Amino acid sequence: MQLILDTVVRYSFFGMFFCGGLLLVWVIIAGFPLIMLTPQAAKDYRFLGEDKNVESSLASGWDFVALILRFSIVHSVAFPWLGKKRGLTKIREVCPTWFIHCCLIFSVVASVLVGVGLISTFILIIDSYFLS
Repeated sequence: MQLILDTVVRYSFFGMFFCGGLLLVWVIIAGFPLIMLTPQAAKDYRFLGEDKNVESSLASGWDFVALILRFSIVHSVAFPWLGKKRGLTKIREVCPTWFIHCCLIFSVVASVLVGVGLISTFILIIDSYFLS
């Protein structure tokens, strides 16, 4: 049993770092060009609420808040039900088909990498606190 646990922990250690590094590369190679190629119609549709001026000025830079807001547009296009609270369920109507497909591929790959990385981290935490 201990041999199996050691093997799982070893693979989860490598899985955590591999998924983290791959996620970083994926965001740099695929994510940043995708947020730069976001159509203006999608940006205008995203910032329609009462806080329109504040959010659009926050999203205009390259700081951390701006990146979060820009990636939220990408994920709202990929999964419209994520923007239900903000009224973004019809954001796909203003986006071209190629952008919808690219957002969907980016979001699914990023979600899988985050999921595997979190599971690997959870296994390492369980091992370090309870099994060692």
